[in-house]
Amino acid sequence: TTLMNERASIGGGGGGGGMGLASSSRLIQMMQHFGVEDDAVLRDELARLYTGFQVAKMTSQRAMANLRA
Repeated sequence: TTLMNERASIGGGGGGGGMGLASSSRLIQMMQHFGVEDDAVLRDELARLYTGFQVAKMTSQRAMANLRA
């Protein structure tokens, strides 16, 4: 579906050639760039965001595997 494709492209999962905008290394680089790597609240929110993207990525992969089965 469109939503699955959007989630996969954001998270880089599902074999869709996503840009991986939510990769852990990219998020760390962004925090360092803006000088906020010591902000515990922001780190917590980014961890939640990253986790959500990973869940979406795995859900997309599982859905694609089910379609192929």
